[in-house]
Amino acid sequence: MKSTKVIKNFNFFVLLFITVIVLTSLGLLYIDNQRNSEELEASLLSDSMLLNQMKDQFTATISQNQSDVLFLESLYRHLDLTDDGGHLETLLKLLIEKEGIYDQMRYINAAGHEILRINYTDSRGVIVGAEQLQDKSTRYYFNDTLHLPQGGIYISALDLNMENSRLEIPYKPMIRFATPLIHPEEGLEGIAITNYLAGNLLDQLNRIAQRATDHLVLLNSNGYFLTHREPLKTFGFMIEDRSEHTFMIRYPDVWQQIISGETLIESSEGIFQILRIDLADSLPGEVYFGGNETIYYAVAHIENNETFSHLLDRWTPTQLLRVMVSNLPLLFLVILSALLTNILLALYRDKQNRIEHFATYDPLTETYNRRAGMKIMENLLEFRASTRIPLSLCFIDLDNLKTVNDQLGHSMGDRLIVALAAILKSETRLKDVICRYGGDEFIILFDETDASAADNIWSRIKSRMEAVNQSSENRFQIQVSHGIVTYHPDRHDSLEELIEEADEKMYAEKTAKKEIRE
Repeated sequence: MKSTKVIKNFNFFVLLFITVIVLTSLGLLYIDNQRNSEELEASLLSDSMLLNQMKDQFTATISQNQSDVLFLESLYRHLDLTDDGGHLETLLKLLIEKEGIYDQMRYINAAGHEILRINYTDSRGVIVGAEQLQDKSTRYYFNDTLHLPQGGIYISALDLNMENSRLEIPYKPMIRFATPLIHPEEGLEGIAITNYLAGNLLDQLNRIAQRATDHLVLLNSNGYFLTHREPLKTFGFMIEDRSEHTFMIRYPDVWQQIISGETLIESSEGIFQILRIDLADSLPGEVYFGGNETIYYAVAHIENNETFSHLLDRWTPTQLLRVMVSNLPLLFLVILSALLTNILLALYRDKQNRIEHFATYDPLTETYNRRAGMKIMENLLEFRASTRIPLSLCFIDLDNLKTVNDQLGHSMGDRLIVALAAILKSETRLKDVICRYGGDEFIILFDETDASAADNIWSRIKSRMEAVNQSSENRFQIQVSHGIVTYHPDRHDSLEELIEEADEKMYAEKTAKKEIRE
């Protein structure tokens, strides 16, 4: 009995422990997911703002360069280069020094010969002598610009500057802006051109990217890096030993989604947020690119690494392990609380069970007490009455309890009662109801039993009593009188009537015994 209770208590504790841990873990996972979702949303919002700042900086810089090259065209139209060339040279020298962002400012005539060039060297504008001016008639930017209308602007690709078909060292990112010089009467006279030092733009974009907690880059239309936190991975389309450093090679599946128009991509590599920059749609005025690329991509990448992986884990074993490790003190308190709760519940259940047991069973014999036994027998009688299944009731009275109490003491009288109860329990069936009706009285309700079967059971009980009486295990004899009545719905209206009739039969047997002894 006790081992069964121990097992039940242990099983209950295990179930409670598992339930508490599961519910606590689910709660912690939910809180962690909510927190991570908010953090991820904040990161995406911050990245979106920074990407838009990159776009605004890019387009604003290009737009400013458009204004500057148109200013050069305006200067040319208002100053006669042949009559006041020195004056124009001085203005361009002052302008290139003031701006500090141009590698060169030039005028090229309609035949493709440079007629004025200002170089920017060591923060100073240097007027190039006539003997050093070059023929640019074969250069793509010259020929592309010649065919533009007045006010039209040619913009080259963002790439690295080349001199004599070789990359200039150190590398010099460059964008060229050119516009035609058209005389109202004489027509095309040449072009005005600026070589913008695009490193200034890339530095500004890098400074914006550095404000992000993750990784922001600028890509050209072929997926090559123009900005990167590792500079040696940029301009792979022009530097041979960097040709493998492309977004397209590093993230091929993501790249295909980017060029198909996706703006938010989640993959095993992390989350990518993309802002497409189309210069053809973003710049004012008549702009021509001569077949050069006009599409760039500003990309924010929340990487699936130690820093950001917690933002990407959702209901995974990895997340569960991380959450449990980070909440070990809380889990310890939860487990301790579960243990204490189980102890308190076990004590409460034990108390309730004892109260229920004392309210149901006779403490001496462990048979039903009168109140509980009567309730059970009434319910069973009512149920059998509707089914017409027979049952019988046996009323038993100890004949010699008073004698044993008087001669051997009340403790021995209690042992007599217990001995009788043990015999009744051993010789009846589980479905039979045994009730201690009074101090020396018992009632047995034999379920599904007619008069003949009830007599057979009583014969077993009687034989067992005789065997005990013949042994030397007790200092007393078990002497009882009994009366058995089989329930008939037509004759008996209640349990009380059945008990009364059985009591009468028991009393008749007791009287007969007295008469025999006398």
